[in-house]
Amino acid sequence: NGSTNGGETEIALPFDCFDVSEMFLNGSHQFKGLNYTFDRLSNKVKLKGPLTTGATLPNVTCRLNCVIHD
Repeated sequence: NGSTNGGETEIALPFDCFDVSEMFLNGSHQFKGLNYTFDRLSNKVKLKGPLTTGATLPNVTCRLNCVIHD
């Protein structure tokens, strides 16, 4: 439904991502290294603190590695 149960500290992305360059959580700009980290191997955003009940799931801007074939 787009909101959290509360207590989540990790968010598994539903798509492969090379890097999460920025993120907005409940409309608030989150800063990489300060508010969250991104684990490329697990493809998860790791938050510095737990989400509250009913928090809006974040909008994520991510960089993708693309291979272009001729």
